[in-house]
Amino acid sequence: YITLLLSGLAVIFVIPQELFPPVTFPQLTIVTPYPNAAPEEIENLVTKLIEESIATVKNLKTIRSFSREGLSLVIAEFYWGTDMNFASLNLREKIDLVKERLPKDAEEPLVVKFNPFSKPIMVYSVVAKGKPGDANTLSMSDILKIAKERLKDKLEKVPGVASVSISGGQEREIHVDLNIDKLVSHKINLLDVSQALKDCNLNYPAGSVKEEFFEYLVRTMGEYQTTKDIEETLVSIENIKKGKYDRAARKENEKEGVMKEDSDIEDRSSQFVLVKDIAAVTDGLKEKNSYSRYLGKENLSLSVQKQAAANIIETVDLVKSELKRLKEETNIIPDGMEMTLVYDESTFIKSSINGVVKSAWMGGMLAFVVLYLFLHSFKSSLIVAVSIPVSALTACICMYFAGVSINMMSLGGLALGIGMLTDNAIVVVENIARHRTQGKRNDISAIIGSEEVFASVFSSTLTSIAVFLPLAFVYGISGELFKPISFTIVFSLTASLISSLTLIPRLTIIQWGKTASLDKSGVLMEWIKKIYGGILDYSLKIPKTILFFALVIFIMSVFVMMSFESEIMPKVDQGQFNVKITLPTGTILEKTNEVAGVIEDELLKNPDLETLTLSVGSDKSSGKASLNSLGSHEAQLIITLKKERKVSTNETITKLQNTVNEIRKNTESTALKMSEIVYTPNDNPFAGAFESSSPISINITGRDLNKLQELVKKTEEYLSTVKGTINIRNDIPSKSPEYRINPLREKASINGITASDVAQTSLIALKGSVATKLKKGGVETDVLVRVRKEDRQTFEGITNMPIFVEDKIVPIKEVADVKQGRGPSEIKRLDQVRIFHVYADLKGRVESEATKEIESWMKAQKMDENYFIGFGQEYEDKNKSSISLLIVFFVSILLVYMVMAAQFESLWQPFIIMMTVPLSVIGVALALHVTNTTLNAMSMLGLIMLCGIVVNNGIILLQFINDLREEGYPLKESIITGAKIRLRPILMTTATALLGLLPLALKMEEGSEFQAPMAIAVIGGLFISTLLTLFIIPAFYLVSEQFMLSFKQNRVRNPEYFKE
Repeated sequence: YITLLLSGLAVIFVIPQELFPPVTFPQLTIVTPYPNAAPEEIENLVTKLIEESIATVKNLKTIRSFSREGLSLVIAEFYWGTDMNFASLNLREKIDLVKERLPKDAEEPLVVKFNPFSKPIMVYSVVAKGKPGDANTLSMSDILKIAKERLKDKLEKVPGVASVSISGGQEREIHVDLNIDKLVSHKINLLDVSQALKDCNLNYPAGSVKEEFFEYLVRTMGEYQTTKDIEETLVSIENIKKGKYDRAARKENEKEGVMKEDSDIEDRSSQFVLVKDIAAVTDGLKEKNSYSRYLGKENLSLSVQKQAAANIIETVDLVKSELKRLKEETNIIPDGMEMTLVYDESTFIKSSINGVVKSAWMGGMLAFVVLYLFLHSFKSSLIVAVSIPVSALTACICMYFAGVSINMMSLGGLALGIGMLTDNAIVVVENIARHRTQGKRNDISAIIGSEEVFASVFSSTLTSIAVFLPLAFVYGISGELFKPISFTIVFSLTASLISSLTLIPRLTIIQWGKTASLDKSGVLMEWIKKIYGGILDYSLKIPKTILFFALVIFIMSVFVMMSFESEIMPKVDQGQFNVKITLPTGTILEKTNEVAGVIEDELLKNPDLETLTLSVGSDKSSGKASLNSLGSHEAQLIITLKKERKVSTNETITKLQNTVNEIRKNTESTALKMSEIVYTPNDNPFAGAFESSSPISINITGRDLNKLQELVKKTEEYLSTVKGTINIRNDIPSKSPEYRINPLREKASINGITASDVAQTSLIALKGSVATKLKKGGVETDVLVRVRKEDRQTFEGITNMPIFVEDKIVPIKEVADVKQGRGPSEIKRLDQVRIFHVYADLKGRVESEATKEIESWMKAQKMDENYFIGFGQEYEDKNKSSISLLIVFFVSILLVYMVMAAQFESLWQPFIIMMTVPLSVIGVALALHVTNTTLNAMSMLGLIMLCGIVVNNGIILLQFINDLREEGYPLKESIITGAKIRLRPILMTTATALLGLLPLALKMEEGSEFQAPMAIAVIGGLFISTLLTLFIIPAFYLVSEQFMLSFKQNRVRNPEYFKE
């Protein structure tokens, strides 16, 4: 055991530590960028093609897709238990078959695995010190350059770090802003400028030349070195007398084999037209498409992701040490750059580990106090307390070899098991002490005492293990999260069983300290026994009445539990909330930033504010950011409050909401009045695993958008009549304002212009086109060709944009119809049909009642076969999870019954003990009602756990009564005597278990909020069932035995009656 203790201590330092267990979520996302394409084009040309190709993949459950401007997202969700590595391979194979059919400009589809808990272990906010505009203050572009070129590489070399991602800031970009008037005067086509830059910027191998001794490589070195080279690029050669040198025409002649002398095309009076003659070349920054601020200051973020098997605490410490070294020993981090650690996952893990250690110490100390009060022996109490560290450290060794990490869930299981680890040791020590008081030697008492309770201790432990093992088979994310809890408790309980039957008896033999004296256990215990004996004697006179009242209370408690509010996972006040701001689609970034700034200013005034991160729009250069990207009309604020605050997160949200509403009433800002602001508390650490956070989520699917919108309106009208529904809303995206350029084919053909000419000219003129890249020092910088701002910002500028055909200049408006209009900003699909959602929140009504009423209405609707109204995916998952938990509950009861049937060699007596299970439901209902706790996966887990815990008292009680009856005691006397003798260990085990769980239930330590519903359910069920067990089990035992005796007597008197 000393070896085990030392090994356990060593394992703690090497076992992986993380916030959540590694969950293999059955979902894959296919990201396909298609630059400059509208949502409808994305849907028809990309999304539908990918959806059709992957529809036949094995174990595929649903396909969801989002078609946005320039981006297709297809989300493939599989059934739980699917091997996601094989699923990913199958998905890629299907996509490879249709890649060639994707549009030419579409990028390679990227398959991304989804894990809602895969968050960065560290996030740094990087800002410039000093006031903006000061000569000594670093610009954000300087900070971005330092972070990308120096800091990123250094941090990614730290052991345990997988990657470092950078967001925010503006990258360098070289702009070639074309002057339309000069292009027209020189008769130069927009496309020719872009082509000239591309042709003149290249290094190209030309082969090799062999001389007498050496072989020389021949290379054309034409790449740009500076922006001056770009300015000096030749675009065209004008001949004052004969006309213009046409680069495209010359290439065409060469293709046709018509070689003309240069003198036929140009002469000595030629004029060179360079880029600088028709455009302004500036070394600037990319156009700003997002804002990022931290506590009101512009910043960029560094997010550190860990490697799969890395220890988070160790990795975080190494990153901090490396940053300290880079700042102090090198010049990589300059003094003008300030780095603030805004998120550190290791702090929560450390506090959770410390919380479990504290809970273990508190549970151990409380157990020690309880034992001392009952046994009046320091030695015996200490021996029992030893079982806690022995069992916990042995469990850690088993966790290490089973691949279970130290995380929020496994620690919760260990903390939960603290109260149960002493149960076996208490029963053994108490029985050994009882034999000592009869005058037996220490060694004889240890042997006989442990042998007597071996069967009851072994079976009671098996019943607990039988409850926890089926938890690994619960459906969905609940099952994935329960596995670490069940494994940890099984490991610790097995260790406690072995130690209680081997180590504990050995320690009781050692001669030191005062031996437990049950004869001098105190006046209090004798008084309790006397009172209990009197009440029990009276209850055995009216056993059927007692059983009837227990049945009535049980039925009432079931109805009470059915009225509880239900949810998948418990909500926890983490001191964090989000504010999402949405303006009409098409709103420019600056207006959105202005509205977000109003809320930001109000939050900065809050004394409880700890961190505030603001994002307006999204950086479209990041492919991964596109998964949850914000448009220019959207902004998001992430707020973290101080732990020492006096008000709750919801109260803070309400106060902010009232303040902002008051500002909106009195403001003159049209943008602020038009904005939609949603406040969402981060009270569910697993919210990212579910599609919607609203209790009511309805899917409406079909093909025709107009018909779908009618159904959405009809559904919203109905929901407004349902009692308790509030905040009814839909996700129909607002249409985006746009200019539509429709080529007039007849006029275009007459002028020799194609639709491609119109499209490419419009693209280069307005958005710009990256013609080439400037390479320097291993860094590539985009060279963007576009029309200058004043020529492209108005409707007239677009319609007058010139297209050059030979010597003619044709404005776009002459060959195309340019109109203002509105188009969809996003198209959502579910299982290859379009979909809209209707959401609603509930207030003052239980979710199960509301959903039943809504479901009845939906079933009564007569729908076309191409349209469907039904609840969303979360409702289905919640039902499956609840059914799965219910199945596990009954399987656990069956396993517990089988274990007891094997022990008692009877089918009837285990049924008597199983009466404690419904009794525990009474306590669970009462505890959840008093503490205002919802019925969720964790509280249901507590109820399932009780199946294995509460029967332990019944096993101990019934086993001893049976032993007394075998010794010749009468029925009623054996019940009363056995109950009174077993009262002490029952009270001791119950008290230690309850006190061990008390720190979790009271949320005394950080990280315990999530396990609190489980602890509350166990405490309520165990407390009430223990009190009732002391009376119900004896009463039921008496009634059953009297019935069996009567049955046997009747059979003896009337043997013919029982013959077949």
